[in-house]
Amino acid sequence: MARFFDGSGDRATLASNADWNPTDVSVSMWIYVPSSAVNGFADRIIECGGFNKTGGWSFEVAAAADNISCLVWAGTSSQVGGATFNWTDGGWHHLFLTSRITGSNLHRFFANGIQIGTDNTSSRTVSTETITVASQNDSPGSNDGEFRMAELAIWDTNLPDSAAQTLHRGSNAWRLFPTHLVGYWKMLGSRSPEPDYTVNDNDMTLVGNSIAAPHLNVYGIQKLASVPIITPVADLDFVFHQTAFRFRADDSPL
Repeated sequence: MARFFDGSGDRATLASNADWNPTDVSVSMWIYVPSSAVNGFADRIIECGGFNKTGGWSFEVAAAADNISCLVWAGTSSQVGGATFNWTDGGWHHLFLTSRITGSNLHRFFANGIQIGTDNTSSRTVSTETITVASQNDSPGSNDGEFRMAELAIWDTNLPDSAAQTLHRGSNAWRLFPTHLVGYWKMLGSRSPEPDYTVNDNDMTLVGNSIAAPHLNVYGIQKLASVPIITPVADLDFVFHQTAFRFRADDSPL
């Protein structure tokens, strides 16, 4: 299951919270952009802070859904990186940002486990900002995005680059650096508000009529895709139990 935002008034919001913009931050999610999507310039996937805000970060889809970019904020925006390919190919894509405000390799942006952007100079201001999914944060209802989202996670640390590959290969976010996980939303679309599965209980407020889009769990699909077509008999029992475990459909953490 995933939550579907229709690009016309659907969005989810999180109240101002220091968890969203600590000194170091990492953000992970899966998105699916339908072939029917009609995107304008800079349609939002998720935004913390944003235009006219003092700080934050943003993921955006632009120009007929063939380009995706990640930005960081310090009064003005700076693009960490972007990629152009067919996002409307009927598949799920993994996005990952890891960012710090001091040191080297300040901001790194990954798509499908591959680093596609690095910014070593731009500032990202630490501030407490709201988060909006599928719409412009400082102007809700503007630049609405049409897509499905699953497995959104935020950490209060600068995760290593290997985390992008680990998550893209199918690891569940709540297993990765759990003591730094400040927000984890499975985005199953079956509850309102959308529940946060960390102890912080920062549930998302839903606006509009975003619905559940039924399909197998995203990370389960990725994990299963890595299993060889011909599997030794000795491994079958493990593969069976792993698949059953990862594809559990209820709302409880795996």
